[in-house]
Amino acid sequence: MVSRSLHQNWPTPVLTTAGEILRTITPTTFPALVLIESDTATTQTEIANTINRHQSTVSSHFQSLALETADISLIKRENRSYVLTDTGNEILDYVITTLQNLGIKLDAVEWGSTSDKEQIEACLAPLYGSRSVEPFFVLDSVSTRSGPGGRRRDLRSAKVETVNRDVENRLHKMEKTTSSYQIRQIIDRFVEHDTLTCDDDRLILTEKGQQHADLLNHVAEVVANQVVTEQSGEYASTDSIDEAVLQLRRDRIATAWSLENDDPQLVDNSHFYRHVKRIDFLDRPADEWNSFRWITVENAGTEPTNSITHKESGENKITFEDIDPLVFVDGRDGQRLEVNDLTEQQPAFEQKLEFLFPQPLPPGDSLTLYYRLTWPNELAHYATYNQSISLTRYNHGVGELQFGIVDKANHVGVECQQFLGEEDDLWGSISSTPDYFAADERPALEPIHGEGYQGYLYTIPSPDYPAYRICYTPVE
Repeated sequence: MVSRSLHQNWPTPVLTTAGEILRTITPTTFPALVLIESDTATTQTEIANTINRHQSTVSSHFQSLALETADISLIKRENRSYVLTDTGNEILDYVITTLQNLGIKLDAVEWGSTSDKEQIEACLAPLYGSRSVEPFFVLDSVSTRSGPGGRRRDLRSAKVETVNRDVENRLHKMEKTTSSYQIRQIIDRFVEHDTLTCDDDRLILTEKGQQHADLLNHVAEVVANQVVTEQSGEYASTDSIDEAVLQLRRDRIATAWSLENDDPQLVDNSHFYRHVKRIDFLDRPADEWNSFRWITVENAGTEPTNSITHKESGENKITFEDIDPLVFVDGRDGQRLEVNDLTEQQPAFEQKLEFLFPQPLPPGDSLTLYYRLTWPNELAHYATYNQSISLTRYNHGVGELQFGIVDKANHVGVECQQFLGEEDDLWGSISSTPDYFAADERPALEPIHGEGYQGYLYTIPSPDYPAYRICYTPVE
């Protein structure tokens, strides 16, 4: 078992996962977990009726809760009901203890009562609801360096500039950045919710803040002891996973980011991807990457769904307007769909999108979407020639993958590979021959007819690896 000493910092991947879990423990999901654990209410409808919330609200919360970050799962479905996993039970116990220490008497709570909900909300804030893990980095830094009788049982405070440096160092390991202004906003939110006090740029945890810090520490310990790689079904250490991603980042940073599934907002727990077809076309004169996509999704749950999410990663920062997402039902002549921008800060290396269905998709029904994406100036930043696709966020799997490239240049050395994730062998070749074609022969590629594009398409039935890539060398 992993145990944290008073002077040891959790590895960033572990702390990140712990933060991702805690931000999903909301005033809606917490009572849901308690009701599931006690077998009082085990379906979304029963839970919604008990806590006096709309069923769609419970459903949307469950979509982010069902599969936690870095392969940590709190709940699972058995037939039409939910049960807690062993990890879910363990983490729920820690959350309950924290609330009890903050004065909540769960035995007296009326889950449908507005005033009782507000008390729980006040105790949980501001841990839940954040769209990033930076607040948890701040909390960990202040907790490690100070406390109102905190872990070190002294009255030392943490300097804001020191906390800034701690957070920046963790983000640097993730190849991400922040600003002093953003960290200051996080600190102000902690102060507003009586988690920190700030006096002359020195920070001290309140009693509530100490309870939150202890909860974060407990969850981090659970994560460190129970990280599971669901894609392979084998146990793996966070260090080995982190090293694999680090190796990828030395090659193509977008490939590494696309493999990450640490954002519950982007993990799809509701749909089976019956068919995924992607054809990238490379506009070399403009250094522009473009992609045509066709996907057929089937609602694999028991409740209607309203949207799917998508993440695209690139080698250079762009904006939502740059990626210019065009999404239609069935094909280019179908109904155009609304697209929401989920990216927190623009421009960005990652564009996070939500495609809204024209109407709710009932359980068991399917929907085919066609969409087109653009990434300006992408080709100018390629260190190596390959295109990759990640399937890590499709929790119910993919029935068939078709993946190809069209280009005006000839490609030699073409090879399709699957992601193995081994330290000395990240990728392995697949035994498959692509179908070569001229773009003008494919009606679906009509937008680029007459421009001299030619390409190839791999078909992979039942893809069971986290990601695939096509390696090639262009010959002008």
